[in-house]
Amino acid sequence: MIVIFGDPIGILDGIFEDVKTWGVCSLKGWIDSYESTRFTPIDIDKAVITSEYNMECEKNGWNIIHP
Repeated sequence: MIVIFGDPIGILDGIFEDVKTWGVCSLKGWIDSYESTRFTPIDIDKAVITSEYNMECEKNGWNIIHP
C-alpha cells in the first residue's frame, strides 16, 4: 500500500530520537520491525509499505491511525 504522510518522513524520523524507548532510530526501522513488513520511501512524504502475510493487519492499523 502507498501511504502519504502529513509531514516529511525526515521530520517523522525525529519521533524516534530516543532509541532506548523505541528500539529503532527511524520510521523505516519501526515499520520494518514488524514481522515480514517493509517500508520503502518513494518521495519526501510517501512510502510503500508491504507485508508478506500481515497486509490486512497493516491496512487496518493505518486506517485506525490515519482515517
